[in-house]
Amino acid sequence: MKFSPVAVTGLMAFLSAPATAAPAPGSEPAPVDFYKASGMTEMKDGLYRLAYDADGAPRIHFTPPSAAALAIRGANTTTNTNANSTAAAVAGGISLSERSEGCDNFRLDGQDTDAANADLQAACGDGYEGTVWSQSGDTVAFYCQYASAPRCRARESRNANYWITKKCGRYWAGSYESQGRKYAYGYTDPKRHNFCGIWL
Repeated sequence: MKFSPVAVTGLMAFLSAPATAAPAPGSEPAPVDFYKASGMTEMKDGLYRLAYDADGAPRIHFTPPSAAALAIRGANTTTNTNANSTAAAVAGGISLSERSEGCDNFRLDGQDTDAANADLQAACGDGYEGTVWSQSGDTVAFYCQYASAPRCRARESRNANYWITKKCGRYWAGSYESQGRKYAYGYTDPKRHNFCGIWL
């Protein structure tokens, strides 16, 4: 599926936003007030990136959802045939001794979950440094960066989705975290569970 010129322009602007200052490996991210850092009154559908000003103040940058994500969410049924789908993900990624999965114990809408993952993976591509997430409906798909070395990658996001689905169930909220808390992937309902230190 082709992205519209508006979506491509928005995505390029999103990717050129200031870089994130990552916390030390294994450290708990400092809580971030979404409303204060974004200047928004609600978290609506689209892509978000957490970055920091020179003085260390957190800033959240927003880009509207892509045409691909809107098309997935607008479909009549969830088919799980696209590469971003939680069920279509393939086994892989880091070994069991180097990772862990956790479940939030509630189920998400399938189309929202696929759409959020589609935008997250499009933003991450072959390597994107910084905390980033996508919202669709009541679902956020996220990549939390806790150390400076890791990068978000679309293939690793799909691998993470496979293992979350395997442990938690199809479209049940959960996360996939590296040993030593260097980074995490996952999807959840932001009104029911915080993620990446972001609080609503």
